[in-house]
Amino acid sequence: MQRIIVPEIRSNAESFDAIARIAKILQNSKSREVVFDFQRCNFFDGNMTVPLQIAIERFKVCAGHKNAVIDIRFEFMQKDIEDSLRCNNFLTQYGYKPFPSYDFNSLPLRQFHEGDLPEYYRHLDVLVDRIDQPKMTTAVTKELKQNLCEVMVNACEHAKSDVGFFCCMQYAPEQRKIYFTFSDGGVGIRQNVNVFTKQNLTDIAAIKWAVKSGNSTKSRLPGGLGLGIIRKFVEINQGKLCVISGRGFYSVVPSKPRKMLNDCLPGTTIHFEIKMTEAT
Repeated sequence: MQRIIVPEIRSNAESFDAIARIAKILQNSKSREVVFDFQRCNFFDGNMTVPLQIAIERFKVCAGHKNAVIDIRFEFMQKDIEDSLRCNNFLTQYGYKPFPSYDFNSLPLRQFHEGDLPEYYRHLDVLVDRIDQPKMTTAVTKELKQNLCEVMVNACEHAKSDVGFFCCMQYAPEQRKIYFTFSDGGVGIRQNVNVFTKQNLTDIAAIKWAVKSGNSTKSRLPGGLGLGIIRKFVEINQGKLCVISGRGFYSVVPSKPRKMLNDCLPGTTIHFEIKMTEAT
């Protein structure tokens, strides 16, 4: 049996590093029985189930367990955390009963694949409808959704992920913020960018190249993320936009010193936070 101690998980570099460490433990494990021990976890941001789920999916594939029975359990989980992770559909994959009613504070954890673009577009309605700062016209709303879909198309075309991608949104009424996290289980940005540029860039340098204006899926450059509209919107909103891939944690908005994680996070994760200033 593989027992994994889960620390407090928030939407920050330290917690992405903690999930990267969990991914490494899973990658090196040969056990088909995994227990996530929550006795040291007093808080878990619902949207952070996205990179955690990717780590679990990669474990199944890399260990040759994709179609095998894997016993994954969660122990010593506080009731408020359990309720939150049942609300966003993470725990329901592991035998927990779903919440009796939909929680509008979250966009449930969902898995998508290459042919799911129309369904993903509809899925984004809930996310975009919650954004009321700045007030958006119908045209701007459509453009934002299209840009989010461009990120999906890019992931499907270049990530080479055999587990698709996951996304989840959490609304924190106390902080009046939306947290949205998107993650694929693919090869990561560095591999794609280095093949395209014929260089040997680090994770941080490769992410920097991929978020540069013009290096987007519209120009069909492998590794470009197509974050143009999202980046502009987050800047106006004074929110946050981060890209995490391999050992690189890159804060696009606001621009901050880049951080190297201690372990590699599988695939590519895009995380953004939007401030809400008006009553909903």
